[in-house]
Amino acid sequence: MPFIFEPSGKIVISNVFSKEEKRTVAEFFIANHIYPLVYAFVDKKEMVSWIRGKENAGILNYLNSRRGDRRLNPLNDIDSLYRGDVFYFTCIGTKEELQGIYDRFKDDPHYNCTFQQELYRDEYWCEIMPKVASKANAILKLKEIGHYDRIISFGDAINDVPMFKISDECYAVENAVPGLKQMATGVIESNNRDGVAKWLLKNCSPELRG
Repeated sequence: MPFIFEPSGKIVISNVFSKEEKRTVAEFFIANHIYPLVYAFVDKKEMVSWIRGKENAGILNYLNSRRGDRRLNPLNDIDSLYRGDVFYFTCIGTKEELQGIYDRFKDDPHYNCTFQQELYRDEYWCEIMPKVASKANAILKLKEIGHYDRIISFGDAINDVPMFKISDECYAVENAVPGLKQMATGVIESNNRDGVAKWLLKNCSPELRG
């Protein structure tokens, strides 16, 4: 993950693209007429920006599911899209539309690029983050900070694979992708049936439940 926050909201760990890394991605997108969702801190405020009028069905579905989110920041010009400290690019579309993005960045040592189908819809997602920004790295850092002994993780998608690999126990929800289930310590009930919450209630001591 790009950031680790304290409960107060203070950022403990921050991973953003360098100016050169940001420029490389931006130039590729502009040259290929690709209009991503761009996550960045702009003037110390977290923003999710996109170009108004360039939304496809997948992006519209994403935005509609987040109505009221104060981070949403529609823009009218491409120059403003890549402002600030950018930490995450998301492209949503068909497999064919996004394959070229993945091919360009999957092996670049400066980036962490994932490509997978959306679990509940037909669209695919191609996501680009700084190389060190992953759930696995964030969890290992938290383990170090908190002096924890074990890692137990839960997941549903391909981007959870690195997290599962560094976990002592890992559980895939019933509606997870098949590859993740094969790696899991066990399979629990689906997201729609509160599988993670039920596992925690069953397996955590009363004091940990709060």
